[in-house]
Amino acid sequence: MQWHFGPETGSPFWLERARTLPFGPRTDVKTHDDLMLFPNVAAQVRDVPAQDLIPRGYGRSPDVVGVFESGGTTGAPKRVVLLRDWLERMLHWSNLNLDAHGFARGLDWLGLVPTGPHIVGEYFRRSATTHGRHGFTLDLDPRWVKKLIASRRGADADTYAEHLVDHAAFILRTQDIGVLTITPPLLERVARRDDLTELVNEKVRAIRWGGTQLDPDSRYLYKTEVFPGTVLCGNYGSTMILGVAGERPGLPDDAGCVFDPYSPYVTFSVVDPETLRPVGYGDRGRVMTREVDWREHLDTIVDSVSGHGGTGCVNTTAVFVEGDPAPLCAALAERLAAVPSLPPQDPAAVFPVQPLATAKALEAHLLHRATGTRPWLGGDGVLAELGDGSAVLRGAVHQLDSPHEPQAAVEMPFPCVWVGPWTRADGLAPLKGTLVLTAITHDDGLVAELVAEPSIGNVYVGDHRTYWMDSGLPHDGYLAEFLMRCKSVIRD
Repeated sequence: MQWHFGPETGSPFWLERARTLPFGPRTDVKTHDDLMLFPNVAAQVRDVPAQDLIPRGYGRSPDVVGVFESGGTTGAPKRVVLLRDWLERMLHWSNLNLDAHGFARGLDWLGLVPTGPHIVGEYFRRSATTHGRHGFTLDLDPRWVKKLIASRRGADADTYAEHLVDHAAFILRTQDIGVLTITPPLLERVARRDDLTELVNEKVRAIRWGGTQLDPDSRYLYKTEVFPGTVLCGNYGSTMILGVAGERPGLPDDAGCVFDPYSPYVTFSVVDPETLRPVGYGDRGRVMTREVDWREHLDTIVDSVSGHGGTGCVNTTAVFVEGDPAPLCAALAERLAAVPSLPPQDPAAVFPVQPLATAKALEAHLLHRATGTRPWLGGDGVLAELGDGSAVLRGAVHQLDSPHEPQAAVEMPFPCVWVGPWTRADGLAPLKGTLVLTAITHDDGLVAELVAEPSIGNVYVGDHRTYWMDSGLPHDGYLAEFLMRCKSVIRD
């Protein structure tokens, strides 16, 4: 902490963020558990200058191996800087893990792995030349595969995967490959081809898999029947840890895979997704990351609050977030505060305009209803007089202590949003009676509950503004709609 947050040694990125933290990293972080005081800043490294991530303690000419990006699964890729001292330490630890699994040294490696901006490609090349002899690579583009699948071009994704396997077969036939690094989906395609299975069993002495999960049954089948004479070892790689976690040596063939990180420098916690508390050994849980980071969807949230002047019944009134709502409040307040106060005839106008008397009455009502909340924007008022007897009703952001606070149901005819915490334990009670609910979540069980709740009108899953409407979507209106319980559900 002293080094990373020292003014002469810390990185510009962390030194700047230290000013906004409600604790002192150099004074308050004394144990490993105290690291939980830090907020999740992963989304903030999407657009930060790479130079700002390098600690000043490395001097004027830091030995940077490269700048790498995450896969971009949850939005724009995140960037990290890999420095040589860390690379060498991680490689040394990883190579010792391979030795413990029985990987012979000095072999030629073949890797079907992402290269380009992905850190896994760099680690493959370095592993191949430090633990092995030569490295042969086939570039796997995971972003393209995800794009094909998302656009329902499954046949094209299948063709691309077969192309990779075909090229791997050529290298396996013409080179003396002793170690194969591959993803489980591609390994499955190799296993489907009898000629390739025979070739791997003949030449390859070890298979290192990673990139996605391998279930215990498949692992057992590969180890005992498909590739019985080949060492099979998994690794759990992540750009955000600047490396990998290795499979624990000595696991039974029929066991699930257990990964050990480069501790104490890298650690993971497996937590209950509802309470975020660690689960017991062997219990199911979630690796400690936020399920969805609201920063990736800030544009959708802001537009849902302020679109069409925030005057519609389908504009967002309340936002509930898992975790601390304060950072989201700050971000919403910053965005809404930057919107200019303009007369209604100006094409760039966003906020609504009312006669001054009406605007004052609405402001007074807001201030009364907001009693007991924490104001982030509009706490002293929301009026901006135009000098012609009218006033702009500017945005308001207030933080709630609980999703059950009555203010969450208060609607105003201008951009006004109440932001509060929510956990699975709070249930659907705070969400009942919602006309349009946008759920930014990967929890299909939660989505199913929202769809089944009769008091929730339309359910939008993913990046969809709450005010979005179409002629085919039901709105409140006719008795027949009430009796038929019309409901729309749209998903990404």
